[in-house]
Amino acid sequence: MRIFSFTDGAHSYWSRNLRPIAKIEPEEIITVKTRDSSDGQINKDSNVKTLEKMDFTRVNPSTGPFYIENAEPGDTIAVNIMEIKNSGWGWTGIIPGFGLFAGDSSLQLELSGPALKIWISDEKYSRARFGDVEIEIKNDPFIGTIGVSPGVGGRFSIVPPRENGGNMDNKIIGEGSKLYLPVFVKGALLSLGDVHLSQGDGEVCGTAIEAPAEVKLSVSLIKRSIKMPYVEFRGRQSIYNEYVSFSGFSNNLIEATKIAVLRMINAFSDFMEPSEAYMLASVAMDLRISELVDMPNYHVSGVLPLDIIKNEEVREKIKKAIK
Repeated sequence: MRIFSFTDGAHSYWSRNLRPIAKIEPEEIITVKTRDSSDGQINKDSNVKTLEKMDFTRVNPSTGPFYIENAEPGDTIAVNIMEIKNSGWGWTGIIPGFGLFAGDSSLQLELSGPALKIWISDEKYSRARFGDVEIEIKNDPFIGTIGVSPGVGGRFSIVPPRENGGNMDNKIIGEGSKLYLPVFVKGALLSLGDVHLSQGDGEVCGTAIEAPAEVKLSVSLIKRSIKMPYVEFRGRQSIYNEYVSFSGFSNNLIEATKIAVLRMINAFSDFMEPSEAYMLASVAMDLRISELVDMPNYHVSGVLPLDIIKNEEVREKIKKAIK
């Protein structure tokens, strides 16, 4: 089995002119080493000063691209994700100007950052201390950024997702899943990076548990066309036993989202800094559109597992702090 590293080639933008680092046969199994989303600017010994100096143009470095033999425009490739291994640590941060509450002048809480949390990870869990609370999250690793070359010329930011895939941050793109991507150029030019060890749907502060990793995968070639990516995955069993759901209501979907997230932050802020609660929501709380049609209000739910709080007494206190 061939092993490829970010040192062989990586990029933080999309372009059809990127030179492939290798040619891959359909169904060939390979291992791809990826850097964390900071491109190695943050390490397990970093502090918030490191985050303040981070070069945002280097984010989400993706190892590749890989030329898929016999792939032609109009085809589809299916990326079979077999295994994701972490490197023993990860980080979560609030980057000024980025995230759900960036630029929100109505806030009475300090959520603008910068802030940084380092996690220590093993095969099953990632752990960190948030104020007075010990947090233990079950690892559920996935590929945050994965995509193919766009079909048009130019150089495009890697941050927003597009029809070529990219920074989708969809946590079902993990072990056992199959991601289908449309092919726009000869060879497809597949790249991947930005692995997350855990993330809440929504990734509200802008980061999850960002981590360097190794991904084992193969690529199947399908001679039919699709317009945008989709994912096949197995039924996911609940990995926690106890949850709380924070509701947010508004005639604006983003405002309803903010209300749900702020309710979680307020409930946890007696036990940690509001910025820490914001980061915790980003890595552990799933946002759901619970109701979309009962106008004029939308209902957004923020679903948080309480099992991540290791101290049962603190867990019960947090329940009573919900307003």
